[in-house]
Amino acid sequence: MNKSSLTNVILLLVVLAGAVAYLLDDPDKNDPVKNKKLQAALTAEPAPQLEVPKDPFAELEMATYRRIVAAYTTGDFDGALKLSNQALAAPEASPAFKDWLTRQWPVLMTSVAWMKIKTQDCDEASKIFYKVLGVAQVPEAQKGLGFCLRVSKNWPEAASYLATYVLARPEDIEGRLIYSDTLESLGRFDEAVTILEGAQTAGEGQEAAMSELAKQRLQAMKAKAKSGAKQKTERSEHFYVSYREDDHEAILRPVLDILEAAVQEYSEIFGVAPPSTPVEVILYRKEEFRDVIPGGPGWAEGVFDGRMRIPVASHMLNQVQGPLATVLRHELSHALLSLRSNGRAWPTWFDEGTAQYLSCRQRDCDQFRFPPTPGVFSPVDTLNQPFVTLDSVEAGRAYLHSLYMVRGIVRKKGELGFTDVASRVPATGPLTSEFIAEISGWDSFALLWRDVNAWWGQKEIL
Repeated sequence: MNKSSLTNVILLLVVLAGAVAYLLDDPDKNDPVKNKKLQAALTAEPAPQLEVPKDPFAELEMATYRRIVAAYTTGDFDGALKLSNQALAAPEASPAFKDWLTRQWPVLMTSVAWMKIKTQDCDEASKIFYKVLGVAQVPEAQKGLGFCLRVSKNWPEAASYLATYVLARPEDIEGRLIYSDTLESLGRFDEAVTILEGAQTAGEGQEAAMSELAKQRLQAMKAKAKSGAKQKTERSEHFYVSYREDDHEAILRPVLDILEAAVQEYSEIFGVAPPSTPVEVILYRKEEFRDVIPGGPGWAEGVFDGRMRIPVASHMLNQVQGPLATVLRHELSHALLSLRSNGRAWPTWFDEGTAQYLSCRQRDCDQFRFPPTPGVFSPVDTLNQPFVTLDSVEAGRAYLHSLYMVRGIVRKKGELGFTDVASRVPATGPLTSEFIAEISGWDSFALLWRDVNAWWGQKEIL
């Protein structure tokens, strides 16, 4: 697998699960912890290389060898594997050639498994990685299996494979980031700090950007380690909730009740089954939140980056069913939409508008209120860009207009509109505003925006 091919695999791999959300900024995802400048930083070590034979084979075998290498180096790993298997089955193949083909099998299978990850099939990729590691300790197979186990939230086994990988490839900063993220899920913050401290300072371009990202994660992980000694974890049917025993124990049961009720409610609205693996939720002290989640705007009231990260202000402790419940329900909407899309970004207006709609659904805040001076409706470009690029005033308008857009869809299709969108998510490719508009009954997003803009101008309550 050449380096550019593997980079594409890693990019899709990370987008797939959102499990290592710090590794990239998705321009369509409104996530305050992501850094757009580091999107290009996604790199990976060279893929396992095919062995160059010490002595040339017979003429026909050399021709087959060249075909296998050509297929492999152009990214046709299935084709290379097929050619190899055919050559192995040929009765006339020389012992030397068969021996070479046998030694390449783990390399070929590892690359095939990475392509399974690219098509968002971690289950099949994991089966292949297990087979490979049964015959050869290929570091790239350890990394791939560790990531897939991380996706399925088998954190102890994931950590084991990633630890072995980092020992074999200590220079791979991305591997360290994935490993430290897994250690965080296990509450092993001090170990995660050590892993991040071992990230080498790289030179230029993408490697330098990845080094900078590791430094940012190290800063955040040190803050988590500082408070981690007081963290406890509680498991419910669909959630792992980490909380500070001294601050949050009294609200733990109400928080779990809110989350479990909401996940059933949202799953019915989206027409999907509840998550098969637990959603991670972390409760923080409000005053510690910026240290733990560096780089986010000051107005952020919660973050979903593969985990629901919730800052709990002191006034929330006595009114769990008020603002805290709203934030929990809001971030849970992001979590379920991300699961439905396999980590692909939704258009910002839809992601944020849906989260606001659901967070207040059938609650006291479930009423749209126009501002005293409504002003001009946000243009299409603003609604589709990450809101973290906006100041607090502009962001407030964009959030309000996103909610109004979603309420416009509900006006036309009812809440069945959410079911329609969730049930027709394509298996691959980006999720666009055009896709949502057409499913929701408009011929284009421009026409959806035109209608909603007109309703806004008339101050119609949706």
